[in-house]
Amino acid sequence: MKSITSKRYFFIFLFIFYSSICIGDSLKIAYVDLMRALNEVEEGIQEKNKFTKELAIRQKIFNNKREQITKLSEEFEKQNSIMIEEIKQKKLQNIQILNREIQNLYGSMQRYIMEQQQNITGKIFKKMSLIINKIAQKGQYTYILNGTETTVLYGKSQWDLTNEVIRKYNETYKNIANIKK
Repeated sequence: MKSITSKRYFFIFLFIFYSSICIGDSLKIAYVDLMRALNEVEEGIQEKNKFTKELAIRQKIFNNKREQITKLSEEFEKQNSIMIEEIKQKKLQNIQILNREIQNLYGSMQRYIMEQQQNITGKIFKKMSLIINKIAQKGQYTYILNGTETTVLYGKSQWDLTNEVIRKYNETYKNIANIKK
């Protein structure tokens, strides 16, 4: 699957490259490592720190629930031989219900993590896109590639606009980042 995607990007690049040559436009290409930019802009750092703290709290709640189940299971095992069958069944049923609850909690935590990451990155990438468009227009770039998803096997550092995108993003959205602190 990855090789098909890489081939597709390669053929798209070739088509664009040759069509630009045929038309006579000057070709100016640069790239931005969006993942690096996401992790280095001030807002990205703040959002990641805030999200990490929130996850730690959720993890603590999850661990407490898991410890409760472990204790109940251990108590059940110790008292199993002296319990009346009816009480045994009720306690076992209670442990099974708690196990399902913790599995559901784990699943909902995983979904929440994915949704939050998508929301945070989507919001920042949307703003970053505006910055990249301004840089492209000002620098008269024909194309700016995503250095994260597009396979750039070699690129001169002068065509890597990641630092410029990070700097301009932080300048543009500085007030927003300061408010969130």
